[in-house]
Amino acid sequence: MATYEVTKTTMRLDEVVMLYYGSLEQFTAVNEANPNLGLFLSRGDIVELPEQSAVVTEEVLW
Repeated sequence: MATYEVTKTTMRLDEVVMLYYGSLEQFTAVNEANPNLGLFLSRGDIVELPEQSAVVTEEVLW
């Protein structure tokens, strides 16, 4: 599991997820892995970043 240390004075958890994964699809997994953190983070907070889980999507052809 990777970690991310917040270096800005204020930052939101969704910003960290977007920076690390490139989308918000993993937001719920990150939120659940960090029950001690809220939506708003402070400098020095450590965010646990779980392995990216596969997202299964169906492609509609017709």
